[in-house]
Amino acid sequence: MTCPMSWQIIAVIFIAGAAGGFVNFLTTAPKDPGEKELSREGHIVVGIVAAFVVPLFLNISSSSLLTSVQTGKPDDPFRSLLVLAGFCLIAATSSRAFLSTVSERVLRLAKEANKNADDAKKQSDDAKKQSDDAKKQAGDAKKEAERSTDVAARSVDQSEDAKRAAIHATEVADMAKEAVEPLLEEDSRNASEEVGQADLQSASSIELPVPEVSDRDRHVLEALISSPQFTWRSASGVAGRVQMSLKEVEDILDGLVSVGLARQMVAGTGTPRRWTITALGRHLLSK
Repeated sequence: MTCPMSWQIIAVIFIAGAAGGFVNFLTTAPKDPGEKELSREGHIVVGIVAAFVVPLFLNISSSSLLTSVQTGKPDDPFRSLLVLAGFCLIAATSSRAFLSTVSERVLRLAKEANKNADDAKKQSDDAKKQSDDAKKQAGDAKKEAERSTDVAARSVDQSEDAKRAAIHATEVADMAKEAVEPLLEEDSRNASEEVGQADLQSASSIELPVPEVSDRDRHVLEALISSPQFTWRSASGVAGRVQMSLKEVEDILDGLVSVGLARQMVAGTGTPRRWTITALGRHLLSK
């Protein structure tokens, strides 16, 4: 439903346009006899048209005059209505110049809007191109990541194969060690028995000086002969027998070797050290 104030605006525009057109008719200078001149009614019609173009002019000028008339702001609602009537009257009085000015301005705004639309389209195309480039780069990065993953997977597989090979080699070495150790033990036992018999014969013929040892040293010597089936004993076996740490047992055995109470087996690289008791050590334990 149309607001009463809207009808008032239309009426003001119509009346001001007609009045301005009549004024334009009165103030227009006579033309040459050969030129065609508008009639009074023609001037009034052109004035009304120019008056109705005033709202368009106010809109493109960003004026709030029509809004003030419709809302009654400022305080005097008729002041804005009179200002509107004045605009329409001036536009109708100089209708030809006014219409020409508004037309040029509207065309200029349309060209600017078209140019802005072209610029916006160009920016949109540039943004789309950048987006496509970013997608392409993301695709290349994804392919590179997949290749890196494949290389890493192959490296892991090769590492697992090397690990399994190392485990297999360790197992083979352990099996070889288990097979060789009994032979070494047997050879060492036979040699120790021969040496022990010779030492016992020598010890029986002469009186050997027996060094003084502590109870811990005596316990270690006793552990060396605690298992008759083993002539050569390891430090770990002796440590388990006397309830001492491996380091303590190795230090005591080295000390016993230095005073001639024990002998260390000469073994190759990687073979655990082993010790046996000498004739002097047996003589010490027999006292």
